[in-house]
Amino acid sequence: MMSPVDGTSARSLLRGASAVPARSGPTAGDQVRARGRLRVADRPRLVRVVASVAVLVGLALLMVYQYAEIARVGYRLAAVQREAERLDQDNELLRVTVARLESPARIDAIARTRLGMVQPQQFALASVPVPTPTVEAQPSPAPPVLAKPVSGGFWVGLGRLIFQAVAGPRAVEAHPER
Repeated sequence: MMSPVDGTSARSLLRGASAVPARSGPTAGDQVRARGRLRVADRPRLVRVVASVAVLVGLALLMVYQYAEIARVGYRLAAVQREAERLDQDNELLRVTVARLESPARIDAIARTRLGMVQPQQFALASVPVPTPTVEAQPSPAPPVLAKPVSGGFWVGLGRLIFQAVAGPRAVEAHPER
């Protein structure tokens, strides 16, 4: 602290130093304060420095993000590869199971024990000649006529008509319920 009267500090007085009159002109503290202030000419340079630092920090953050993404995708890839290996093992197990279930020996054993089947006896096939029937020229039959009126609805009548056309009129007379 400076004494208001002669400009000496209180500490220097306590130490026993002699009071020295204050110098006229800028002091060391004034020079420090002058350096702390920005001159108008230094502001564009400061803006460039701050912008450069901001760009460098942004690039560093971008690199960190990219490495984090690479690590995340790597972990996901490893998980998918493990899942593919597990599915391949399951598929191979299913193939072995299918081959075991389709084996002829197993099917034969099940047919004999559970279903009571037996091996067929040996047999021989013989072909028998069948004479071809001769077709005589017959007059074409008359168109079918319904013997009685259709009752029971459209579908019943249609069924009777189809039966009569396929089986012939004599079959309709033999089966009156149709």
